[in-house]
Amino acid sequence: MPIRLVYIEDDPANHRFMREFAKREGYELHHAYDAESGLKMVQDLQPDIVVTDINLPDFDGDELCEILKADETTSHIPIIAFTGYSNMHGDRERLLSKGFDGYIDKPFNRAMLRITIERVTSPHE
Repeated sequence: MPIRLVYIEDDPANHRFMREFAKREGYELHHAYDAESGLKMVQDLQPDIVVTDINLPDFDGDELCEILKADETTSHIPIIAFTGYSNMHGDRERLLSKGFDGYIDKPFNRAMLRITIERVTSPHE
């Protein structure tokens, strides 16, 4: 069964990249352009993983992560932050301490994205 991924991002160019990436990797992709619709999509679909931008038009990815991790029906779903800010001093640690299970720097690095998705969706022994 393919990995079911919800991708939340407001940049159409990044959506195009993710569609190509997901197709190549065999992932089942669902996408939203804002946090509110992404939140509803995650609650309804119960995906294997969420990849979200931090800067979204309605509320930010940090708040989205907090909401999902506080809800017992979605708290088990790994969430990866997709951000252009993780190279800033302390931001990586801040994101991970907020509950994110991983992060990916913008622009996309296909190999790192695949490795991170595999790491956080694999059963831990």
